[in-house]
Amino acid sequence: MTSYSVRTTPDRPESANLQSFHLKWYFAFFIISGFCGLVYEVVWVRLAMASFGVTTALVSIVLSIFMAGLGLGSWGVGVLTRKMSESNAPRMLRFYSLAELLIGCSALLVPIELKFGRQVMLHMGSWQTSRYYVLAGILISLTLLPWCTFLGSTFPLLMSVIRQTCHTASSRSFSYLYLANVVGALLGTLLSAFVLIELLGFQSTLWFAAGLNCTLGAIRRPVLAQCVLLNYANVCTQKIFTPCCFLRTGRCVANLQ
Repeated sequence: MTSYSVRTTPDRPESANLQSFHLKWYFAFFIISGFCGLVYEVVWVRLAMASFGVTTALVSIVLSIFMAGLGLGSWGVGVLTRKMSESNAPRMLRFYSLAELLIGCSALLVPIELKFGRQVMLHMGSWQTSRYYVLAGILISLTLLPWCTFLGSTFPLLMSVIRQTCHTASSRSFSYLYLANVVGALLGTLLSAFVLIELLGFQSTLWFAAGLNCTLGAIRRPVLAQCVLLNYANVCTQKIFTPCCFLRTGRCVANLQ
């Protein structure tokens, strides 16, 4: 008997309530993710200036690489999630948790990579030539682009999970999550520039953001797994319910005949 995955009945009230509850968690998670992303950006710009020089061209290079990484991660992972099967929410959750944990690793590796890049640039001679900025751009790209790509991948990964687990709210969740990300980014810019760096310094501020990322990667899976299990339970119920309805209808028609 062929089973159909088309939704034939509306979500149960308890299912809709649980989906609304998890969307609130998503909102809070994206505030924290946006906060951490802008903390990294502010600190990385300062560290890059300390390693490669305080110039307008250098700041433009760092910001361009940061935005390019965000766009690359969002576009590439978005294409990947659309090509994968629809029933892949657990896999997307694992990828999301992995991305958060990898972002946290940048707190340790980026300062080391920037210091190494500075040692390379010390052998280049003049600090104001076009050759210097080309090489600095290459080194900064190798340092920051992978981590910025991970930052950009978080949005499409979580949207894929929401699309599969929170059916009734997925149509409006994008705008809510984007708002949460913008609010978090605003808080990250203000607090990192005026509070965290002043109180903790560059490295401790990075450790603070990394702790938040690792916490998200650790707690997000059990929280979202409940919604995934609920969704699969609903889908399985619908797959059983639909062919049974056809079977009963066929029996009724046969009896009438």
